[in-house]
Amino acid sequence: MSTTEESRESVLHKFFRKLMEELLNKFSSEAIEMDLSLQEHYIIEILGRNEKMTISNLADKVSAPLTTISSTLDRLYEQNYVERERSQEDRRVVEVSLSEKGQGCFDVHQEETEELIDQFLSQLSEDDKKEMQRILSSFEWEDQAGDE
Repeated sequence: MSTTEESRESVLHKFFRKLMEELLNKFSSEAIEMDLSLQEHYIIEILGRNEKMTISNLADKVSAPLTTISSTLDRLYEQNYVERERSQEDRRVVEVSLSEKGQGCFDVHQEETEELIDQFLSQLSEDDKKEMQRILSSFEWEDQAGDE
């Protein structure tokens, strides 16, 4: 690898590490402000991107055991962040979704995350932003409800 390639790779790594660090710091401070654990805050984020989810689908999405997700949802339910409802198709299945309070939390998080990303992107020219968008659109991203 040439020095130029190493330098370019180093810059990319630095950019993504810094962006991830800033997002994680933001995520953590939001969770602390709302008296939520990081996992509770993350579940609100996932539910905000999906209208309703079964508990098992949510457990798969966050790669956590069903028992862990169930107890986390119990805490979120007690704090009025989520609602539970029996599935109309299969009464044995419980679906969870955000309550009004949970949706408000999600909306604030989305807005603040977009502002943070915009701060990073504001350092780029319009041509560079278009080029970055072109490059990133070539990746195969996991399709997640609510993503644009």
